[in-house]
Amino acid sequence: METHRFLWGERNDAQVLIVDCGSKSTPLIAQILREIGLCSKTIQTDGLAAEVSTRIPSAIILSGGRASVYEAHSPQIQHDLLQHLVDRRVLIIGICYGAQLLTKQFGGKLS
Repeated sequence: METHRFLWGERNDAQVLIVDCGSKSTPLIAQILREIGLCSKTIQTDGLAAEVSTRIPSAIILSGGRASVYEAHSPQIQHDLLQHLVDRRVLIIGICYGAQLLTKQFGGKLS
């Protein structure tokens, strides 16, 4: 088996969590990661705390979604959990809604 090396380890120990915030493109993100040799797992926003309680991932991708971060029932991730991941130097990538969620949780302004 060919070994692929990445900044955060080898293929067998690379762990990328894709947090599905409601995007139709989430399966495509997982497919692209597989094609480049990264192991990933797709979870819902409410499952992130449980996942990181057992193992800290190397990277997290927060997907897009149709909701607004200001809607009452939109997908949310608690600031403390995100701060814990940042403190552990986990790479966090926000796409569309995911980027807006990160901005809101860390005190930025959206317009």
